[in-house]
Amino acid sequence: MNRHLPINILSFEPELVSVIIPTYNRSALLVEAIESVRRQTWTHVQIIVVDDGSTDGTRAKIERMNDVDYIWQSNKGQAAARNAGLRVARGEFICTLDSDDLWQPNFLKESIEALRQLRVDFVFSNWFRQNGDGSQVRSYFESHVPWCKANRAERSNWRIFEPEVIREIIQWICVAPSSAFVFRRELVLPGWRESVKVTDDWAMLQDIVIAKPCRVGVFMPRSWVKRVNDDNVCDVETTPVRRAMEIDSPQRLVRENYARLSRHERARIYRRISMNVLEHLRRENISSENLIRNVSDVCTSTFYSFFNAPGDFLLKLFLRGAWSPAEPSAEALRNEGLLEPPGSLELPDVTPVNEKELA
Repeated sequence: MNRHLPINILSFEPELVSVIIPTYNRSALLVEAIESVRRQTWTHVQIIVVDDGSTDGTRAKIERMNDVDYIWQSNKGQAAARNAGLRVARGEFICTLDSDDLWQPNFLKESIEALRQLRVDFVFSNWFRQNGDGSQVRSYFESHVPWCKANRAERSNWRIFEPEVIREIIQWICVAPSSAFVFRRELVLPGWRESVKVTDDWAMLQDIVIAKPCRVGVFMPRSWVKRVNDDNVCDVETTPVRRAMEIDSPQRLVRENYARLSRHERARIYRRISMNVLEHLRRENISSENLIRNVSDVCTSTFYSFFNAPGDFLLKLFLRGAWSPAEPSAEALRNEGLLEPPGSLELPDVTPVNEKELA
């Protein structure tokens, strides 16, 4: 586990944004992701591409780019790739961009100016999802995160999650994918947990928010594109992915942050684990070995939920075990300019200017 990367907290280049792009066998999409960074209206940027062992010619293509810091490593996973980029990051601000995602040109400028003006610890931006067939859908942030609990900020189109609100939400759901966030440097220097293979970005957010009170800014307009294909780690719903997000992640949260969580928080998390395991058993074909594991998870989580908060256990376990936010009202969506779901939103222009990079 790598919670202390060898990085100098005080040594950084003011106003520079270090953009870490981990990639694996996505050379064509990667070029477009890089171009979306090049076209940012905030131009003081360090682009770091970490190639996690690609075999599709990524190296030959990216090494021709003079404005990109290219790192190759044997395949170790996305968290290890992000940490490799973090070790060479020189910026005052740190962010990551998945190699199949695209930022609109104002993404970084809005984020950096909000970090300075709103006195927040980190920021993230709303997005829309584009599927492999070209269809577009609204982000799960709009439909599954209780964003109405965030206060309106003095900066137009921004809202603020106060510490107690974001602390509660982040225990139950990752508010956005990794491409949405921009952090102050010192906040992410412990790095991503390489032992967490599927939800490393969520794990880092949980550790940050649980460790200290954080004010978090969110830009409500859809300012980047989450492109989803068959190889997306978290967006393709398989049994291992669902288990990682619904069971393994809350287990890790309470295990790694036990002393920082209140008894009621621990009880809620254990209760959620119990209900998610029962749902997992209901919808999946479980082998005998997995059945024993899941039954053990249910019994253990139920016991610790009762142990930490007996009153909550008796009142809520069989009434409402899983946390589920209310759907936003039509009026709330209208006020944010989000009433209509995406349908024909324009993608950023990412045609590479340098034709040699297309060869």
